[in-house]
Amino acid sequence: MHSFWSDGNDFPETVADWFKKNGYHFIAFTEHDQHQIGERWFRCDPESSQGRALANGRLLERYLGRFGNSWVKQREADGHTEVLLKQLSEYRHLFEESDRFLMLNGEEVTTTWGQGKREQQHWINVFNTPSAIPPQFAENGTSVEGMGLSFAAGEEAAFASGREVLTFLNHPNFIWNATAEDIAAVTNLRHVEIHTALNMCETYGDELHASAERIWDIANTIRLAEMDGEIIYGLATDDCHAYAHHHRLELAALPGRAWLMVQAERLTPDLIVSAINDGRFYSSTGVTLTAVENQTTGIRLEIEPVAGVSYRTEFIGTRKGCDLSSEPVTDSEGRPVRTTRRYSSDIGCVLAVDQSLSPTYRLKGDELFVRANVISDAPHPNPTTSGDTQKAWTQPVVA
Repeated sequence: MHSFWSDGNDFPETVADWFKKNGYHFIAFTEHDQHQIGERWFRCDPESSQGRALANGRLLERYLGRFGNSWVKQREADGHTEVLLKQLSEYRHLFEESDRFLMLNGEEVTTTWGQGKREQQHWINVFNTPSAIPPQFAENGTSVEGMGLSFAAGEEAAFASGREVLTFLNHPNFIWNATAEDIAAVTNLRHVEIHTALNMCETYGDELHASAERIWDIANTIRLAEMDGEIIYGLATDDCHAYAHHHRLELAALPGRAWLMVQAERLTPDLIVSAINDGRFYSSTGVTLTAVENQTTGIRLEIEPVAGVSYRTEFIGTRKGCDLSSEPVTDSEGRPVRTTRRYSSDIGCVLAVDQSLSPTYRLKGDELFVRANVISDAPHPNPTTSGDTQKAWTQPVVA
């Protein structure tokens, strides 16, 4: 999530206030290549995209109304009002409460690889570091080398600080930046976004590009079957930029569309991040699970029912010995497309369906991995695409 500190469209205190009032227990701003540290003046320029959002949503008036004139520092410069943005250290005390609401340090690290016309980027989130990680560059390098730099930087920050640090790959389908093959090959990558509720991130793919969820299944199959590697966990996130009226992002970047439910003992940065690192969480766009038991013997869930809503749980996985052959994707003129290759439907297939409120899958021993998708028939109140219903995704289980 973003604020006026980077490419978001509201003041950070207003954003934090929204999440606390809407029942969240923890949040983290992920400004691009920075923490909310230092002196930063936001210019209320109506010629800029953020300035138009400010004016159209009356964001400065709302900010003053919520926090008061004594809190908001303003000045005039070159005919424009400027507002001094508060640092996280200056405002977190307004919201944080022990075991009720926590604000983590976060950052979205830009990772660039290749050169010239081939230069491309990945966006990688890092949480709970004491200071920001600078942008990473793999000049003349590959996608795998580029991602590897940022994940290594996260590991180095964890080692140097003694903190639990979470690093994950954002929106692999935004500008089609990451393939399943590349994701699998980054051996220190353990988490990837499998549902990004920002419309421009192309979560569902298209005729030439696999969905982010399909990419996840293919990457896990390659990782487990060909590399004897570790499982990759999947996250659903907002990537929100707009919190009120915005001329372009009004319905495409709002908060409260996707989140993580974490099984942590207490609400502390290290315990939250440690649980996510260990896969003790599930992702949701509205479905609540009162029990999630991922064991080497299988998966058992308890769904919190909502009156009038039906649920279908699909247990999805890949069996050992599956067909791992693939073919490249080409466009209408037969030219190869840099995207995830096409694989057999045996990869990431539905192994079982359960329509009860206590869905269970017992491993048979021939699975590489199994995970659960809980799909309700309740419409999402602010869908990423037309027809979206509320869902939950559990983490893969390996026998």
